[in-house]
Amino acid sequence: MEDRATQEEYIERLESSIDKFRKIRDGLYQGRCPICGDSAFDLYKRRFYVILNREDGLYSCYCHNCGYSASLKNFIRTVDNDLYRSYISESFKKKNAFKTKSNEDFKVKSFHKSVWPKGLIPIWDLENTHFGKIYMRNRKVPERKLKCVFWCDNFPEMVHNFIKEKYDNSNLIEKGIVFVLRDLDGNISGFQIRDIFASDKKNRFSTCSITDEHGYFYTKLDKSKPIYVVEGCIDSLFLPNSIAALTSTIWKVRIDDEKCIYFNDQEPRNNEVSRQVGKCIELGLKTVLLSPEYYNNDVNDLVQSGLSLEEIDELFKNNVYQGLFGKLKYAEWKR
Repeated sequence: MEDRATQEEYIERLESSIDKFRKIRDGLYQGRCPICGDSAFDLYKRRFYVILNREDGLYSCYCHNCGYSASLKNFIRTVDNDLYRSYISESFKKKNAFKTKSNEDFKVKSFHKSVWPKGLIPIWDLENTHFGKIYMRNRKVPERKLKCVFWCDNFPEMVHNFIKEKYDNSNLIEKGIVFVLRDLDGNISGFQIRDIFASDKKNRFSTCSITDEHGYFYTKLDKSKPIYVVEGCIDSLFLPNSIAALTSTIWKVRIDDEKCIYFNDQEPRNNEVSRQVGKCIELGLKTVLLSPEYYNNDVNDLVQSGLSLEEIDELFKNNVYQGLFGKLKYAEWKR
């Protein structure tokens, strides 16, 4: 079953597909029906609804004009294939990543930054022949950052020992590279493990959120200096003073709008990526928009192409847009 938070995150992303879409109240959204058009004579009619069924926690969609009815999942598949694939992938990860027998019992706990989980080995300390260290070096991750990323041989056991709660570990990745997630106060709020042996790219991560606070990955965060906001953990390792949002909705990371610089993967032909970049621009955030020669690249791709970390930092700073200039550049970027 899709959890409510994921459903509502993707409902918000539907605003570009539904005219005059808005939240009416908790569990209810309204807009003009994208299936029938709602009304050709009255452009202000809104008879399409996204409604929460409080018995099963699932959203469904209904149009009082044409009678269209569907689950949220099937509606997303109808109006936006890219968003649908992202939704299915996100729901799968959350469903299988971390199942507990008493979820609400431990999610309110706080794990102070001075408390450290046992069973994590810094990549830096591994033998040079260890596949974890070889993997990170092949990705050209800076050597000093290898002290901030870890290897774990028994991830389910490590998580269990840390939170001291029983849970279903049958779907957790056994071993791999671990990123310790924190809230913005530096306290541990979860873990993400990357299976470097997985052949299926969609199932190479497990993310465990262990508190109510959303978890981010960062090695060191100076809130008095410019902060890069990116999606993935490994990408964040190449940029100075950066934080990984662990979601494509990076605009939700709001530390200081004057300090933060947002970088999505440069994929203007990907509807979902383009939508999230557009959201950054719409909110007036400082957004990196690169020229066509850098399209379809994330930060690690730029490193692999031969750019130095200093060159990437300079490239990003020279291509930051916001406000009216941001809207004009975004219109050019997404063509």
